[in-house]
Amino acid sequence: METKIAMNNYILKKQKVYKAQGSNIVNIHPGDPKGLPDDYFLKYFYLMIFSLVVLSILILATNIIYAAESNLQANVIVLGEFPFITINNPIDNAWYNSKSIILNVSLLEKVKYLYYKINTKSFSKLCSNCDAYAKKKGFLKGENNLTIRALKYDNTNEYSSITFYIDSIKPKISSTYPSKIGNGLFGVKYREANLRKVTLFYWPSTNPSNIKSKEFTNCNSGTNIRCYDNVDISEYNGKYIYYKFELKDDFFSTNSSTRKILVNTTGMSGISGMAVSDSNTGILSSIAGFFSSLF
Repeated sequence: METKIAMNNYILKKQKVYKAQGSNIVNIHPGDPKGLPDDYFLKYFYLMIFSLVVLSILILATNIIYAAESNLQANVIVLGEFPFITINNPIDNAWYNSKSIILNVSLLEKVKYLYYKINTKSFSKLCSNCDAYAKKKGFLKGENNLTIRALKYDNTNEYSSITFYIDSIKPKISSTYPSKIGNGLFGVKYREANLRKVTLFYWPSTNPSNIKSKEFTNCNSGTNIRCYDNVDISEYNGKYIYYKFELKDDFFSTNSSTRKILVNTTGMSGISGMAVSDSNTGILSSIAGFFSSLF
């Protein structure tokens, strides 16, 4: 026989636990989900949220550790490929307009001695027990083959080399052609090891502001070079004009003295076509040889 006791508290019936709620009796046995209290589902929901948060943190931490390890490996690879000697200045294949240049060298570690040499000269000491050097040094005009040698503490050597150039002298113009009468053939004799541009400027004597120009495109670098080209000045036939040459290298420019000539385009026809430099061979050299007697 079943006995029911409702006392607004907990009761027992056939080894099951009941809770009296007013006149209604609700089954709260753990094995019967229909009888679970409301706070049980809330606690279960919070537990799921907490588990998801912990899982997200673990995944994020794993990704951070993996990224850090990958970055460390990349840094180790880059460090291994970094040169032992770095020549910061002068710059390889660069041109400089002064023979006094800062020599700036950095090393991966301190060395017993640091040396340098230019071209075929012997090595000279820069510093000892050092991992860097930065001071002005005097170099040679023209091409400089710079070699840095680092003697390490284990008595092994590391080397690094570059080539750079110094042009500290302006182009020098020896003479120009023509001297008195011109038919369109113009020439200039000069000395310049690093020639970049040769330009002829000419203008009528009656209108100095009407300056025209022509660039000679086939003039070579060197010593005692003669370069020629033919210019159409027929509009000034029978009149006087002024002309001068301008020579440029990477840093400097030089102007010849201004000459006044009478234009006579009915005489010698000159050379049509490109400029002629006497450093060329064959027919061009023969022509240059002919005109070399003119100036």
